[in-house]
Amino acid sequence: SQKKLLSNKNIIAVDISNCKDVKGNHKKGLELFINYLENQRNRHKNLEWPLNSVLGMMMLSKNENTTLLITEWAHCRGKYPNWIILPQEQREKLWMFTEKHTHNESVFQHLQPFEELDYIYELNWRLEKCLFPIWNNMAPHFQTILDRYNFFPNEILEEKEINAHTYTDQTVDWKKYTRQWIELSLSMLRFYREENFEDEWTKTYTAIFSIRHHLSYDQLAHFYYEQILNAIFKFQHEDAKRLLNEWPQNNSSLFWEAKRAMLLAEFGQLKEAASLLEFVLIEIRKRLNLSPIEDDYLWVSQEAYVMFQLKMVQQNIQLGNWTDGDETKEKQEDFNERWNDLVRYKCDPWGENKYFDIILSQPYSPNDGISIKNDFQIGRKTRSFKFGGSPQDFLTAYTFLRYLDELAIPLSLSSVNIGNKAISGALKRIITASPSWGIAILNRYRDSSSVEVVFDRQQLIDLPTSTVNKYVREYLDQFQALLPQRASDPIARAFTDKVPAIFSRLCTKCSEELRVEILKFYVRLFQQQTVLNDLDILFKHLIDSSSENTIKLAAELLFDAPILEPDSHLAIATFIEPFDLLIGHQFQGKLKIKQDSIKNVFKKATDATTIKKNAIKRLFFLYKIEQLSQRQIKKLFDIIWQHRDKNGFPKDSNYYYSAFLRWPHPSDIDVEAMYKQYIVSNTFNIQGLRTEKGIGISGGEDRYASELLYSSKTVNNPEGIKWSLEELQNLLKK
Repeated sequence: SQKKLLSNKNIIAVDISNCKDVKGNHKKGLELFINYLENQRNRHKNLEWPLNSVLGMMMLSKNENTTLLITEWAHCRGKYPNWIILPQEQREKLWMFTEKHTHNESVFQHLQPFEELDYIYELNWRLEKCLFPIWNNMAPHFQTILDRYNFFPNEILEEKEINAHTYTDQTVDWKKYTRQWIELSLSMLRFYREENFEDEWTKTYTAIFSIRHHLSYDQLAHFYYEQILNAIFKFQHEDAKRLLNEWPQNNSSLFWEAKRAMLLAEFGQLKEAASLLEFVLIEIRKRLNLSPIEDDYLWVSQEAYVMFQLKMVQQNIQLGNWTDGDETKEKQEDFNERWNDLVRYKCDPWGENKYFDIILSQPYSPNDGISIKNDFQIGRKTRSFKFGGSPQDFLTAYTFLRYLDELAIPLSLSSVNIGNKAISGALKRIITASPSWGIAILNRYRDSSSVEVVFDRQQLIDLPTSTVNKYVREYLDQFQALLPQRASDPIARAFTDKVPAIFSRLCTKCSEELRVEILKFYVRLFQQQTVLNDLDILFKHLIDSSSENTIKLAAELLFDAPILEPDSHLAIATFIEPFDLLIGHQFQGKLKIKQDSIKNVFKKATDATTIKKNAIKRLFFLYKIEQLSQRQIKKLFDIIWQHRDKNGFPKDSNYYYSAFLRWPHPSDIDVEAMYKQYIVSNTFNIQGLRTEKGIGISGGEDRYASELLYSSKTVNNPEGIKWSLEELQNLLKK
């Protein structure tokens, strides 16, 4: 009854009589209770990590300051609460205490052996938690330091300044520095992959591969992950799939398994990916139940991001979030409730996405604080930042791309979680500084609008023709390799869908030899009727930028291509009739077109089907370039005049009536008289004169006005009609 009375007054009775050392001692019981309450004030203090750092804000010049800084950084790392992704607010804070040291190259002049490993290890750890790459100005220093050490003399036979089997200092913690060297080498492997430094990547890969049996489970998983991403960056899909299959199923951390699942999803194994992610999520929650949340957010962080990954994969296999009907809604409500719980610990993937969308969707203008220098070696660029700060949105772009890497987001999949604006914004900001990285993202990304960002007018102006040619060759080769996998492989589909749009831009800058190769690429797709976006734009740009010989070759190759129905989905959505664009071009000499091919098109021009219109266009093209015999010309215009409209002119010809004033016509037809009758009987497109109900929308076009302009005899049109004074007066009255 007393407990019930207290409960009604919102007082909770706590029985501490069974707590250790209390045993009925009221004083000890009260002390225990008060100490417990006091401790709750400090609970979750790591939510504010990192603490302020005085040394982090200073430029270092003396060795003793460096030692103190390394100690402070190591202490700060030791207090890290193990978020998978450091929250954005904490990233900004950590970067504020780190930024100055990313500019300070003088510090490397006085670092001592092993101390230098400590320094770059701690600096690199902070960069990775900020989701920043290693800046180009620091990377040579990192590599120089790593090259001084050989911790594996039995596998790496090259003698270095410091070799594990000859160094005499017994106080060195070899286990610690060996781990640091491996993890730094993996970070450099990542840097070389992002910047496409192929020779350096190969050298680092070879060194790590030789010691692979010394790697921990997580290090080995990291090594495989980098190899797979490197193969994806270079679009070596078969190598990437092989490595994914070889990835050892060992005791690596659960989140590496989640990354492996996301790679499976990128290559179309969506159900396998979802199954693996569900398993990982269950295991994480088991660990979470066994580990109370104090100041370590490892499991709640992993839970949040695996839920995020799982939701993305499930969206793409069209299963909804869970199952059908009410159960789906119930499960979704449970998920939402759990997400709200996890936000308390700053584990918020959805908040991170909103942040990136807001920043990266803003208009971007290059800032003078960024310096991008072309290196002597062709294709290499160095980016650096002026002392005193760097533009936040530019850094956010690199942060976003690293964020995608950390979560192994399959960019080829559709997802409401990763916005198009964020991807496009990131590409705009990094394409000049890290072109290889930008193009690798473009190749994987599902949305073809990113082509406009990477290969816009300014980018093409800046790119040398040799680089454009290199891109064209690579895209031609990769397209042929990936087209058979397009139906089953999301990343292959994302790539092949964008190639026409990419070629529509690259063809304006590449060599004429490669324009011919792009033309043959287009012709193959036309003949096979392969449905891809932007093929019509590709052909327009190709014709506009090609030489007379290439255009002539286009006419020769496409004359035998399938004739499409003008109103078919294929013709409207994908392929235009190529001779609509070729009709205005003149050539020296005859085209190499077989008479059998011409006969075949004549046959189709007489068919009652709708392809007749496009067949006539091809024959008319030959007429315009004077490649039809007199007999063929008569046959063509007999076909054209076979069906006539209410005004007496050829029906569905796609030409103005005035054009027939100059072309052959049956001898029993007075075309000029018929044309004048049309002019007299009709008038301009004036709304007040219309008899039909409603308002006509012409888009500014007036067929009658155009007929008058094109038919009247002028200096530029000597074959036109010369109107009499009376006829002109009657026209003026209209």
